Amino acid sequence: MRFRIQHLTGSKAGQEQVVEARVVRVGRDPANELAFDPYTDVQVSTFHAQIMVLDNGQVLLSDLKSRNGTFLNGQRVTSAVPLSTGSEVVFGEDGPKVKIAIEPAAAPAPAEAAGAAATPVAAAPAPKKGKGCLIAFVLFAVLGMCVFLGGIAAWLALSPAQMAESDTAPTEPVEVSSPPEEPAEEAPPPEEPAVVAEKKHPWANYGPGTSFTTQSTTEMDVGGNKMKTEATTQYTLVSITDDVAKVKLDTTAMGNTTTSEMEVPLRLETTGEAQEQPEMEERSESVEVPAGTFDATYRKTTSEQGGQETVSETWMDDDVPVPFKMVIKNPTMTSTTVMTAMEKK
Repeated sequence: MRFRIQHLTGSKAGQEQVVEARVVRVGRDPANELAFDPYTDVQVSTFHAQIMVLDNGQVLLSDLKSRNGTFLNGQRVTSAVPLSTGSEVVFGEDGPKVKIAIEPAAAPAPAEAAGAAATPVAAAPAPKKGKGCLIAFVLFAVLGMCVFLGGIAAWLALSPAQMAESDTAPTEPVEVSSPPEEPAEEAPPPEEPAVVAEKKHPWANYGPGTSFTTQSTTEMDVGGNKMKTEATTQYTLVSITDDVAKVKLDTTAMGNTTTSEMEVPLRLETTGEAQEQPEMEERSESVEVPAGTFDATYRKTTSEQGGQETVSETWMDDDVPVPFKMVIKNPTMTSTTVMTAMEKK
């Protein structure tokens, strides 16, 4: 199935993205087929929602227990719901909005079609019963557990000036009778929120051909049933201008490889508006991964939902678009992602 996604609001407003897959993951993590900017689209969780095509052709939209919710045509999604062409979906109550057109998968090229007609082939064996459901369950469960990481990158959109402003509230003027004071000067009219210094997305530091490769391992224990999945993702910078970087993602999981592209705005302007930030532990720390040993910023967040605590740890450099290492733990799951290779251009 092919999804033509028109971005109506958010960092990708005005852009159109085409994704051809049976499962489309949505979130701020670049591994998602529909990936939003981790620095500006802070209403979107790391793994926020997913679109799945069933064997009968029905398309379902699910929210992966995101922090700010998923809304289909104005209604909050609380369970898997049918998705039809022309639907408008909002990720986060005030997050980016998209309009989705559902199209059949691209037809084979004429030469391929002719060759197929001339050469009879044996029918493909029917899939084993239950295998598709198991894969869907594993993907849904693994991604659902990761949602609590959604606030980790949000702090990057703030400057120290913003953080200070969030703690300052206007007060009403107070009249005093003594001692007498000279008349106060008339206060100047309030100024419009000034734009804080422009930030550059980390992809602005590299040239076309730069690539980063990560390896993710997730172990789950659900009701005594232990499962382990692995995935490899390669991020390749295809092209870059002063304003936009085009990045290709090749993700291999369970023997299947999915390729998609995303356009990343490079100019990240922030204003004085305060944004809610998660409680975070932060320090400088060296980290060793298969790609090498790096000086990194260690960040740790702890969140709780439904009586279940999730701890998220990242080792990253704000000038590198991919974390060197990331670990997410809760009572039923441990997910570890490490950088295995990097090639700078």
